[in-house]
Amino acid sequence: MELNLSSLIESKRDLRSFKSKVVVIDAYNAVYQFLMDSEGRNDKTSPETRGNTTKAIVEFFYRNVNFMSIGIKPVYVFEKRRPSLKFIDITGRKQTKMASAVKCLNNISGWDVDNYIKRACKITSDMDHSVSDLRNLVKMFGIPCIDTPTESNAMLAHLTNTGQAYSSASQDFHPVLFGSKLHVMNFTDFSVPKPLNRNSRIKIKPNIIKTEEYLNKIGLTQRQLVDVGILIGTDLNPGGIKGMGQKTALTKVKKYGKLENIPHIQEKLSNLDYKHIRSVFLYPEVAAVDQITFGKIDYEGILDHMNMVGRFTNYRVKRVLDDMKKEIGRQNQDLEKWCS
Repeated sequence: MELNLSSLIESKRDLRSFKSKVVVIDAYNAVYQFLMDSEGRNDKTSPETRGNTTKAIVEFFYRNVNFMSIGIKPVYVFEKRRPSLKFIDITGRKQTKMASAVKCLNNISGWDVDNYIKRACKITSDMDHSVSDLRNLVKMFGIPCIDTPTESNAMLAHLTNTGQAYSSASQDFHPVLFGSKLHVMNFTDFSVPKPLNRNSRIKIKPNIIKTEEYLNKIGLTQRQLVDVGILIGTDLNPGGIKGMGQKTALTKVKKYGKLENIPHIQEKLSNLDYKHIRSVFLYPEVAAVDQITFGKIDYEGILDHMNMVGRFTNYRVKRVLDDMKKEIGRQNQDLEKWCS
């Protein structure tokens, strides 16, 4: 069973509640979502929608326009490498978790997870091309990009704990195990396909997890929450301990305090380097980030990039960018009035 800590979710929020907040986003996680989302649509009415990579750029462009228009300050975190314990098939497993999380969080009946996984494998080959194009686009928006030596989820959590970011964001529960103060899911996904009609969408709101408040509420420490994750299964021990679902794992850890004290699983633990896995979550390697600096928006650069990569009409992109510029200008005027 893959990591699912849906009981941690405390509330749903409107995206506008993140106005003026710095939100650090798992870049690869977001790209997967854009590619999966675009691959599942059958829109063939325009050359702008042909090809998964181009579709992903469309999704990415409009989402960041939306963030900037609202006043949200996104920051994207890119991984350089993965911890040695991770398996080669991590991509497929992450897509399983994403599909299961979306189904659980939004109560969508009839979600075809197997079909979701097949599409995930199909779009994996588009990743390299997409990341390069999307990263260039991010920089033109003046949005910071942070490279981390290992696990992006650890960096997301670290930046929330240093106060450099208000929240972490991904479709993954792992930032919570790394100690993220505030984590949001469904942040880059504004809608998901209806189960029986992929051309129709269900609007969804961001889901909030306040880690410390939740732990205090149920009487667990961060270390014990990591043990719960190990029982259920994480990227470092996919599948977890057989028979351990979310409810059972929480009950066992609350009763016995730590993995070493739980009877009937000691033989299974002897075949798992759980102490190392625990230390990866509690003492992760993260890159030093002195300051997060937002740059100026290169409107002409975005216009040229979208035209070059996706054969977009200048008029259409310019209209969207002009609307975004007006919204940003209105926000700056409001700020000046408030400060005067």
